[in-house]
Amino acid sequence: MGEDLPFINFHGQSVQELTFHIILRYGYVDFVWVVWDGDNLILGSPWSIYSRLLIDQDYRVGYPVFGTYDDLEEILRTGFSMYEEFKTAVISQ
Repeated sequence: MGEDLPFINFHGQSVQELTFHIILRYGYVDFVWVVWDGDNLILGSPWSIYSRLLIDQDYRVGYPVFGTYDDLEEILRTGFSMYEEFKTAVISQ
């Protein structure tokens, strides 16, 4: 799910592509938003890393866990909604 976004500036970098990756493993979900400037990776870590980078190195946020398809659907709806907000914020910079 990559989107070509020429001429967008994100923290001093020109963004050419945004991608959204979903990792499903052992009943939990992790998301990765990736921001590229040509061949240069600007942002591309799983969500679980950001709490440690932004809050405290020892702070951990648990993965969303699903046990049913309904649980998974709700997690994915929330994830896509947050991605749309992130994409809008990147485009508006």
